[in-house]
Amino acid sequence: MSDMSMGEFQELLKASSLGTPEVVDAWESATGIGPFKAELDELLAEPEPDPRQLRRIAELMEIVRGDAEAREWWERAAEAGDSDAKDYLRVLDDEQGV
Repeated sequence: MSDMSMGEFQELLKASSLGTPEVVDAWESATGIGPFKAELDELLAEPEPDPRQLRRIAELMEIVRGDAEAREWWERAAEAGDSDAKDYLRVLDDEQGV
């Protein structure tokens, strides 16, 4: 599981025979991901999130769904003017050799 993101593991769990709502809820509770997921769902429901909210969505996406999905939100936050998101994208690009 070390190469699998939390989001990928969660999707695998849901797709398996163990992926009943009760098991998924128990896994989220045991891993502590539940509050992050709830906050993410709340922010995603915002019709027009501001730059700070976009950055928070990116942070939560990394925790809940993994780096690949988070990248889009980091870019959206940076494009909306969030300087921390711009800085973080540079760090990500440097790490990936872009």
